[in-house]
Amino acid sequence: MKTKTLTLFLLVLTPFFAFSQANFINSHVIDPYNPAYVKNEVLVRFKDSITVSTKFKSGAFKTGQNSLDALLKNIDVVGMSKIFKDTRKLKAAHVFRDWNGHLRKAPQLFNIYRIKFKSALDVKSVVNKLKQLKVVDYAEPNYLIYSDEILDNDRNAKTPGQAVSNSKSTLQHAGQNSNEKVSGTINDPFYLDGSQWYLDAIDAPKAWALATGKGVVIAFLDTGVDGSHPDLKDKIWTNPDEIPGNGTDDDHNGYVDDVHGWDFVNNDKKPKDDNSHGTHVAGIAAAATNNGIGIAGVAPDAKIMALKVLQSSGVGNTADLAAAINYAYKNGADVINMSLGTYGESLTVKDALENAYGKGDVLVASAGNDRFDLDRYNPIKAVFWASFPACYQFVIGVMASQQNGGMANFSNYDPSGPFVFGNIARGFYQNYEIM
Repeated sequence: MKTKTLTLFLLVLTPFFAFSQANFINSHVIDPYNPAYVKNEVLVRFKDSITVSTKFKSGAFKTGQNSLDALLKNIDVVGMSKIFKDTRKLKAAHVFRDWNGHLRKAPQLFNIYRIKFKSALDVKSVVNKLKQLKVVDYAEPNYLIYSDEILDNDRNAKTPGQAVSNSKSTLQHAGQNSNEKVSGTINDPFYLDGSQWYLDAIDAPKAWALATGKGVVIAFLDTGVDGSHPDLKDKIWTNPDEIPGNGTDDDHNGYVDDVHGWDFVNNDKKPKDDNSHGTHVAGIAAAATNNGIGIAGVAPDAKIMALKVLQSSGVGNTADLAAAINYAYKNGADVINMSLGTYGESLTVKDALENAYGKGDVLVASAGNDRFDLDRYNPIKAVFWASFPACYQFVIGVMASQQNGGMANFSNYDPSGPFVFGNIARGFYQNYEIM
């Protein structure tokens, strides 16, 4: 099952970043040297051996750890909550075989918190103070994450969508003869007029003869999904253990009435798309096919789990991303797609990803759209231009390609290639896998 899922998703991800030649630029202005973060918030992982309380008494949080209580009072903490709602300390950590074939313990998630404070101190100063406490495993900013969306600098028009819908395929439609699972001649208009040239470029019609994504759930961690879209309305995942509208957390996963996913931005049960990026990505992956409207999905029988982690602006944060990753794999997603990224590495997100990977999920992320070289090192800033989470070994990092098969001129890239890990000389093991 997992092998089939991986094969399918290598096909699914390719068109997310496939564009005809144009002068595209990133829709977000991002400084790789100074990753932005949420003001007055930090993420903290306490050591597994200690117990932390979140009682609020006499105007202050009482954790049961004296040194921590003193610091929390000093920075005027106004909120403290678990990032992973349904987690508890496990008697034995889950053991899995990692990306190098070695047995590895999945990091426990029960002791990771999001802390909000009112102090005028800078976030990094608070992080440094927390790191000095013996009860703290790590502390970090709540970094901003961004949709990997691009703008056409010539026309100042948003893509994706226009880039693919305005292009014409120079390839022959192989689907009419080789397609067995998706029966008959494909009649989706944008496939017929050549706009979906990428389907032929990745031999999707041949793949459909083997598998169409039936039984596969793809979680889209994005701006949400328009569940009423005619190409998507019958493709939305339904939580089998939740009773709609009864105001109860029937499956005890920490989310009430999460029938079709969750909105982590607004903390509610309706992951609606107020941007369009998430709907576009989900449609390319799993739109209904051969229905005479719109586009053909690469995996037309896959189900769409909508998890909103980005605001209407296409900006979110690593705390919400980590929580959504945990939700996805615990609620049955086979594939977790993240068409987003950041230049700030979050250990909280990494812990969540390792747990999902350890349970067998396929993890995929976009490499970014800033034309940055993954292996480029700045000795003054002591940083690489690596986009997270795409650069991790256990995440399939996807670069953007053009219709002619070459790399898109806006894409981040990996000069070492997919099977050589860049940055090894300085202890980093990072790469992007496919284009």
